[in-house]
Amino acid sequence: MLHNWFVRPLWRKEIRQTWGLLGLMLLLGFFAVLFTHMQQWWFQTPEYIQHNASIFDRDTDNAVSWAFSEKYAIFQFGLALICFLLALWQMGYERRSHISELGFALPYPRWLIYGTKWMVGAAYIISSVFVITVLYAVMLWASPVGSHFHVMVFIKYAFHVIFAVLSVYTFMLFIGSFTGSWTAQAVLTLILFCIYEFMVLMLHQLAYVFFLVPIYQRMDLRGTVWEKLNVLGWITEEIDRYPYGFVGVSALLLLVAGLVLYNRNPLENNGKLILFPSGEKVLIGGFVLCAALLGGNIGYGLVYPGRLGYLIGAGFCFLLGYLIIRTLTRMRL
Repeated sequence: MLHNWFVRPLWRKEIRQTWGLLGLMLLLGFFAVLFTHMQQWWFQTPEYIQHNASIFDRDTDNAVSWAFSEKYAIFQFGLALICFLLALWQMGYERRSHISELGFALPYPRWLIYGTKWMVGAAYIISSVFVITVLYAVMLWASPVGSHFHVMVFIKYAFHVIFAVLSVYTFMLFIGSFTGSWTAQAVLTLILFCIYEFMVLMLHQLAYVFFLVPIYQRMDLRGTVWEKLNVLGWITEEIDRYPYGFVGVSALLLLVAGLVLYNRNPLENNGKLILFPSGEKVLIGGFVLCAALLGGNIGYGLVYPGRLGYLIGAGFCFLLGYLIIRTLTRMRL
């Protein structure tokens, strides 16, 4: 059964179209991790190197964390950006250039095509992190502070980067499973990455205006399920408080949902914002709600600093937002 997931023609097709992004991932890892290490330990004076080594002797735990945290944080965030491009190419661009229609004509089920795309992306992420981590381990063990680094430290940080980036990539690919073009996929992905902070700000203002909650009192969502729904936090959260269980289950559900939606893609809707009528209704409702909240905030500040000003701004932007989103849903991008 397992071999049915690994169809060589599909793998060759995906790799042939996207192999350059794997090279970009490795290049990113070189500059973010390896070259930075070279600057700190290879291209410095003996006195500077000795000073750095003494820091490891005095405070080993913090020094080891420092050796990984900044470099791997940059590597992780950069990988997420490259995976954004990868997901756009695999899903949105294929729809735009009608490559997806050719793929659907192949004698393979659509869910297998989607699964192959995901597995190729996962292979890129895992292989790039593995190669960079192995090279970094060799460099560190050959340095004056090599005795402070154990295998489990490398496994810990490599696993975290792979887990976080793969979860975000799964989310990005899922967005492409129901959007009709690369433009819609890109814009909706970026919006959903920012929606958590936007809603927190808007709801805080709403509570201040209508429920007299003090403006200085912030919404404390730290550690709640609402904070864990912040997709941006999946890639930026610190390793020591990362919600692995929640993110892992969410990514698995998104993968299954992506398989189902891609398998049911109506080709006649390619080019539209959303491929499915039900999804289009959800988009319209969400867009209008966000427009009303933003308009209320603007009306409170520009029209009148009270409930009346908020309602005027919210009502105006509600209608404007509805007209905009209805126009966009009728267009083919």
